Amino acid sequence: MILDSNAPSGNRSVYSINNWSTLFSIMAERIIDMRLKFRKGMQRKLLLRVKKHGGFSWKKLGEKLGVSEFTVMHDWGIEKRTMPMGITRRMVELYSDLDWNNVEKNYILETRESNWGQKIGGAISLEKNRLCRVVNISFPRKSSPRLAEFVGIMLGDGHLSQNGIEISLESPLELDYAIYVSDVIHELFNVVPRMRIKPNNPKCIYLVVNSRKLVSFLEGAGMTVGNKVKNGVRIPEFVRKDKQLLRWCLRGLIDTDGGIFDKQKNYSRALIEFKSFSYPLLTDTYEGLERLGFHMPKKGTICFRVQKQKDVNKYFRVIGTSNQKNITRYAIFKETGHVPHREDLLRILPVSTRARSLAASLLAKGCELPNTQEKAHDVGSNPAGRISTPDPLPCMRRTSCKAATASRRT
Repeated sequence: MILDSNAPSGNRSVYSINNWSTLFSIMAERIIDMRLKFRKGMQRKLLLRVKKHGGFSWKKLGEKLGVSEFTVMHDWGIEKRTMPMGITRRMVELYSDLDWNNVEKNYILETRESNWGQKIGGAISLEKNRLCRVVNISFPRKSSPRLAEFVGIMLGDGHLSQNGIEISLESPLELDYAIYVSDVIHELFNVVPRMRIKPNNPKCIYLVVNSRKLVSFLEGAGMTVGNKVKNGVRIPEFVRKDKQLLRWCLRGLIDTDGGIFDKQKNYSRALIEFKSFSYPLLTDTYEGLERLGFHMPKKGTICFRVQKQKDVNKYFRVIGTSNQKNITRYAIFKETGHVPHREDLLRILPVSTRARSLAASLLAKGCELPNTQEKAHDVGSNPAGRISTPDPLPCMRRTSCKAATASRRT
């Protein structure tokens, strides 16, 4: 930022008319000038050397170079962005015992075109658009049970933006569930979502579909674009009115924002807990379960629990779950009387061949995933389908399940 040194202290951010030409020339220089790629650590070293020699603060050095304090201290100082050649030469001139030849030889690795960053960013953007381009999207009827379940999943762990949808699930415990959700999206909309793990958040796996047509359809179905808490999202009215659709929607909601847990240490009882920071959604979920005949204590401001054991069993019989994590927890609870913790679940959770392939793909991209074990179960067509299999845990896994529970008791 170019400041007018003669301006009053309260108006130091105001440019003087004499500095406009300087400002425009510096802006043009920053845009069209060649960029310098420094050797690792040398860009910051040069900045600190100039700063120390001149006795400058970061703010003062920024003024000398015609940029903001944030740019010189953050963008350049931590080597987040490359520096323009013209500004760098001017900076070297401020430091008398350094000459440009010395800097070029010992500090700079290469010189790049002024628009090299835009070229890379454009190529990445084109590739993302190619991967996410939706060509032959189709839409189901509102009476579809799978659509009701998908609405519940979106209300739980989904985000609806102007350009598409994103669903975030836990990795690695929900790899099988991520594949299930992907299949549901494909069945409903004839679209295969892109799956990825972000380097800065390896504990989440994201399913992404970019389609404004899909957004328009979901808005028409009663969903809201933007922040779910601020917008006070609710279960759509057409779902609340139909008990069958309500069962499927509650399954999607509790599979994402709820789960089965131990009621209390050293007690052979389980509970189902649902948590949401959207109070209208919390209320709709609570009242939906009441409408289906469940009895629960008074709800809190962000959560409620299904605590009676007969209601917990009824939940898995009437509503069910599509999430392998919950299938395994409930099966082990029925067998041993205890719900396994996350650490135990990582060792004993059945994993399908498709989930193993997905894990291998993620590992190839540098994402570390804890080991899990072998086989998952297929989805039935009824609302309690995935939990109503005769034996959710193969006999060969029973010893492992009991061992995990025994280790928890000690």
